[in-house]
Amino acid sequence: LKAVQLTDVGYVKKVRGVAHAVRVSPQFANRMVDTCRSILNNFLPDVYINTDHAKGSAVSEFTGPGFGIFLFAETTNGFFYGAKRTADRKIASKEDDCVIERKDVEALTDPEELGLNVAKQLCEEIARGGCVDTSHQSLLILLMVLCPEDISKVRIGPLSSYTIEYLRLVKTLFEVKFKIVGENTSPILENMDNAQEYRSDLPMDPKYNSVLLSCRGVGFKNLSRKVT
Repeated sequence: LKAVQLTDVGYVKKVRGVAHAVRVSPQFANRMVDTCRSILNNFLPDVYINTDHAKGSAVSEFTGPGFGIFLFAETTNGFFYGAKRTADRKIASKEDDCVIERKDVEALTDPEELGLNVAKQLCEEIARGGCVDTSHQSLLILLMVLCPEDISKVRIGPLSSYTIEYLRLVKTLFEVKFKIVGENTSPILENMDNAQEYRSDLPMDPKYNSVLLSCRGVGFKNLSRKVT
């Protein structure tokens, strides 16, 4: 591991993904792709989402019907944001003579609804800024702590509740304190033309303010590793 300085996120240059379906019509995957592209193509043209429909011997007899989609966006500086979701089985309640009977409904979540939610989730992760998405904040913090005894500085999006608790745990286990500096604007806006105009006319939502994390690594070494 090496200490890193990751503060310049860059522009989002492309979006890739995979829409998968099993034991349902192949059109389900195509419908998810069409919905995602209808949202993402408003921001950039380089959007390619593959489809994967499992059938025949490739499907286990214990596998039920379902579908889902995974998207990731890559920036010009090599950072990634991800979003994924799978279809949920709807549950219906039937009330008869004061007795509530619960039963599974064969219909799954609409493919269009699923594709729309994933596209919005990816856009939200991009708007939050940072060099990683929300789900990987804790992993980045761990790697910063285990680095050699040097200063690492990274930009991430707003801290999630899980990340805040993770910082407390790191302080207890490794006795490492992080310096946290809040940013007034998203790094996406900082890289845009006429950013001052955007800052004055459109107040930023606090949940989209990125933060700068910095700490000194503990210099962790694998003592069981053989030296040749």
